[in-house]
Amino acid sequence: MPCSDACTFFIVILSGTEIRALVFQIKLHHSEGMNFNIEFNQAAFAHNITEDDIRFAFDTARYDGSIDEDESDNKYIIIGFDRKANPLEIMYNVIDENTINVFHAMKCRKNYLHLIKIRGEDNG
Repeated sequence: MPCSDACTFFIVILSGTEIRALVFQIKLHHSEGMNFNIEFNQAAFAHNITEDDIRFAFDTARYDGSIDEDESDNKYIIIGFDRKANPLEIMYNVIDENTINVFHAMKCRKNYLHLIKIRGEDNG
C-alpha cells in the first residue's frame, strides 16, 4: 500500500504468536525522512536499553510528541518498540535540524501507554 509520507510495516514472530504493529506516516518533529543523527547522553543507558534498541524504537515509533504542551522546553518523547517488540519510551532534545540527543530510554511505563494503541491491549 503506497504512503504519501514515510511508511513502515513491522512484524515480529514471538513464540508462535504474530504481533503486528503498523506504523503509518511517521514524522519526527524535527526530521524529514528519518535521516538524522542521534547522539546519546550516558543517562540514556541507565535502564539497560541498548543503542541498537533505541535506534530500532525510532524506526518503529508509534508516537512522537512534546513531553509538555509547551514545546519551548525542547523535550520530546517517542513510543516505539525494541527488537523483542517491547514498547519503549525514549526522550530526546533537538540539537539542530539534523541532530537529536537521547537522554532517557526505558521500558514504556503505563502512564505513557495511553499515547499508543496496541492491538489486544486495553490501555485505558
